[in-house]
Amino acid sequence: LIPAVRFGRVPKREKARIAEEMARLADVSAFTSLKKAVEDASSVLETCVSGFLLLVDTLRAFIEQSPLQYWCPVR
Repeated sequence: LIPAVRFGRVPKREKARIAEEMARLADVSAFTSLKKAVEDASSVLETCVSGFLLLVDTLRAFIEQSPLQYWCPVR
């Protein structure tokens, strides 16, 4: 059976119900993603460390290519 397609105005109660259902599904999805990410603690730690090391390398490269006057306020 194919559900009926409605055109026109959607009643406020139905809009509210649809919005609540979408919010609930988004919350469940976010919680599931977080739960899945945290289940393996070593993976989370490894990801954080690798992200930090990437940040350090990026900043080091930026500082090395910048003139001394930009990153040393004493001069």
